[in-house]
Amino acid sequence: MLGVKRTDGNLMFLYAVYLASLFVGNMLDSSFVSISNVMVAASILAYPLTFLVTNIVRELWDVKSASRAVLLGVSVKFVGIVLLGLSQLTTLTMDTSAYRELWRMLGTSLWLVGAQWVLGNTLRIWTISLISFPVAQFVNVWVFDMMLRRHISKTGGPWGGRWVRYLTATLTGEAAEACLFIAMLYYPDWTRLSRFIYWQLYVRFLFTFFTLPVFYALTWRRRRPDVLPLR
Repeated sequence: MLGVKRTDGNLMFLYAVYLASLFVGNMLDSSFVSISNVMVAASILAYPLTFLVTNIVRELWDVKSASRAVLLGVSVKFVGIVLLGLSQLTTLTMDTSAYRELWRMLGTSLWLVGAQWVLGNTLRIWTISLISFPVAQFVNVWVFDMMLRRHISKTGGPWGGRWVRYLTATLTGEAAEACLFIAMLYYPDWTRLSRFIYWQLYVRFLFTFFTLPVFYALTWRRRRPDVLPLR
């Protein structure tokens, strides 16, 4: 049967998908792909999944549960940057003594695993991402929650209008993240900046429309009062 049941296990699974999407996006943040001779961040195919998950959680649970997912994501990013900084510091130890050499090897391992595989190798990109990510995510949650509450107040239930609130909230969040991330990354190169933002938004918006059927399938439910989302 289509539709996700409101159970603790399913909520934890959605959180896991959220963090996994963030993890993949983190790995790809420092990588770029060429689209029509324009380089865009490879993470644009991973981060949209985070908006999909938070919207599913808000649709079926409540705004606190959706916000909790964002806070988990911010915590992961913050801890990741701390690990990146520590790994960079430990790699500076080049003493040949046994004790120093052990720390150098440990630092190299942390750099390879924590920095290059998990975080990417650019601290500046990750600092920018730490700013743009929560802003965009909370904008998405706020817009979706506002539209859902308004729909419930007018119709008496959450049925109907799912595609409107999903597309509106997701596209707003996507636009906020793309504009903030690219603007801070390429400032003050305004010529390149406008082209990067355009292609980021183009690919993200296209992917958002492709995920709409997934959102519909996972949020399907019968017209019963016991499955109303918490307000």
